[in-house]
Amino acid sequence: MECELFDLGKKEFGWSASKAFYTLLTPEGKHCLILDSDIIFVSHFLEKLLPAIQENDIVLNAEYYDNPYADWVSKTYFDVKAVHEFDRKYEYPGYFFNTGQLFIKGNSLKIQDYEGLFNPNHFPYWTNLKLFPLVDQSVYNYIFPKLEQERKIKIGKEQFMLWRQDEQCMKITFDDLNGTNNYPYMIHWAGDIRTAYLSKMKHRELLNYFEHKFYKAIPFGWGKRYLRRINPILKFYELKLRQSIRSIIRK
Repeated sequence: MECELFDLGKKEFGWSASKAFYTLLTPEGKHCLILDSDIIFVSHFLEKLLPAIQENDIVLNAEYYDNPYADWVSKTYFDVKAVHEFDRKYEYPGYFFNTGQLFIKGNSLKIQDYEGLFNPNHFPYWTNLKLFPLVDQSVYNYIFPKLEQERKIKIGKEQFMLWRQDEQCMKITFDDLNGTNNYPYMIHWAGDIRTAYLSKMKHRELLNYFEHKFYKAIPFGWGKRYLRRINPILKFYELKLRQSIRSIIRK
């Protein structure tokens, strides 16, 4: 696979601001997939999504909830009542979505869509953390449905992501990773244990599979894999020791 860097014209971004810059700088009409780093692909799920990607400006993994006023919503997205006071035209669309995986067509979002929320000319770039504390996740769950209601964009609402904690995720095997297509999804470890010491992560078998393939494909991979494992192991146990000390002090 050939890769190259995309120059966003900035050296510092802070919390998730690079996503916003990318949405503004991607060439018009070009489709891109914006991903968090704690995600793996299972089987050929992209083929399943191609029609939705081609027909829409944005494709997201929609999760439907009947009660947008639950306490957890304000901690994960935003306070719906407060946002409605801020913008009387806002209507809850019936779903929320995690922004760790988004398909976006270039030029779908304009700088005016970010007005009062994001200022690309001043760091830190997110400008309304009181109402939208989870930066891109809060802001996009607000502006994407609103832009669709105004008929400015088309959104494809699909189910292509599994949380690591999902029961369905625990059924995935190595055969599925090799492309039998039983589970055409991506898996996201958000909210779970995340450490470079993969042996301490949940469903580590899948992560070890991809780690092995990566190091097998690069020169001197076996040695690099061994050496790079040492530091994460030390840091993991250092963190555990600090947590234990803090627990003892609190008592």
